[in-house]
Amino acid sequence: MIHKLVLSNTLAFLLLSILSFNSNAQITPIEISNKFFSIYKEVGSNQAVDYLFSTNHYSADSKSEIESIKAKLYESAPSFGQFSGYELISTKMGGKDLELLTFIVKFDRLPLIFKLLFYKPGIDWRIQNFIFNTETDSVFSTKD
Repeated sequence: MIHKLVLSNTLAFLLLSILSFNSNAQITPIEISNKFFSIYKEVGSNQAVDYLFSTNHYSADSKSEIESIKAKLYESAPSFGQFSGYELISTKMGGKDLELLTFIVKFDRLPLIFKLLFYKPGIDWRIQNFIFNTETDSVFSTKD
């Protein structure tokens, strides 16, 4: 009888541990970025930017700035050429709750640099800032 009780408690503990682990799983900055680029490739830049900022419930306060980013990226796209992929080139941590991911985004005519700054004020990561430019030499700069 005691053997069955110990076995039952062990199984219950394992089941609760697995459920707790899965319910506390969070989306990381790299996972958010990968989904952003997937949407960018499959649907387009406007929807990708919308997804990125949907991770931050305060982004509604910055609607005009987000629309400006979307317009600049969309209007510039023809001069970049065909999108052909992306590569993470650096990750910088600012403590444990601030992470800057820098990507080279590959197009036929020229590469772009995308910098995505993520912040985790609680348990969820969210986009804090998104910058893109053509200044590829900034990747080799020692200052940020």
